[in-house]
Amino acid sequence: MRLGVIGLRSRHANFFRNAISTQFPGGEHTVTHICGLDAPELLPSCRGLTVCRQPQELIRSVDAVAIVLRDGGQHAELAELCLKEKKPVFVDKPFTHAVEDALRIQKTALQTGTPCTGGSTICFTQEVRHLAGKLPCQGSYTLSYQADPFSPFGGWHFYGSHLTDLCVTLFGRGWQSAAAQLQGSKLRAVVHYPRFSVSLRSSPVKQPPVLQMDDRSYVLDDQGCYQAGMVHFLSVAEGAALGRVGELVSSVRLMDAILTSLREGGRPCPG
Repeated sequence: MRLGVIGLRSRHANFFRNAISTQFPGGEHTVTHICGLDAPELLPSCRGLTVCRQPQELIRSVDAVAIVLRDGGQHAELAELCLKEKKPVFVDKPFTHAVEDALRIQKTALQTGTPCTGGSTICFTQEVRHLAGKLPCQGSYTLSYQADPFSPFGGWHFYGSHLTDLCVTLFGRGWQSAAAQLQGSKLRAVVHYPRFSVSLRSSPVKQPPVLQMDDRSYVLDDQGCYQAGMVHFLSVAEGAALGRVGELVSSVRLMDAILTSLREGGRPCPG
C-alpha cells in the first residue's frame, strides 16, 4: 500500500514514517509521497519520497493518507479532500479544534463510505486497548499527562487532546459534563459520567501518561504508540478494523466543554 503524508513540521511525520518502515520492512506498506507546505525548508530531508506541491496531487497518487499538521484547525478541509477521493485517512491529534469540523469529517466519511481514524496514538497501545471498556464504572479515576495550555501550537488543544482522546477511549462517549480550572500553567478538568468521574490533569512538565485508580496505577506507553497507531491505521485502510471517528467527535466535544468551562470561570459545561 502506498501511503502519503500531509505535513512535515510536526515530528510525527518522521515518527509515522519510521514506524511503518520498522513494522513492514519488506515494503508491503510504505510512505511514498510527502506534501510539506507547512515546512518547505525541510523538504530536502525527504530523500526517496515524491514531493507533492499540493495536497490534491498527493491524494490522487496514493492509497491512503496521514495528515499530521500541528494546527488541528486545518485538518477538516484536508480530511474531506481525502474522503471525497475515497482514500482512507488518519488525522493526527488534535483531530480538529471545532466540533463543527469534526462533525463535517464524520458526515463525509459516512457519505463516502471511506474509513477515517486518528487522534492520539497512545489510544492504540496494547495496554489501553486491553483496559478500554473493562474498567469498573464507579468511583473516580485520574488521567495525567504533559500539556501546555499556552502552547504556541494551539494551546491546550495540542497536547491536551491526548487526555480527551484517552478519556473517551477508556471510559466511553457517555460523559455528561466537564468543569475545568487553571492554576498557572496547570490544568485540572473533572469529567462527569453517570456513575463515576474522571479527573484530567496536566502541566507543561515532561511526564509520562498515567491512569490512576483507587488501588492501582498504569503508566501508559507514549513511545511505542506510533507503531501501534500506524498498525491500526493500516488495518483500517485495508478494511480489517473499524475507524474511530465517532470517538474522535466525542473527544472534540469534550475538549470544547473543558475550554468553555475555563472561559466561564469553571462552570460545568454539558456535552
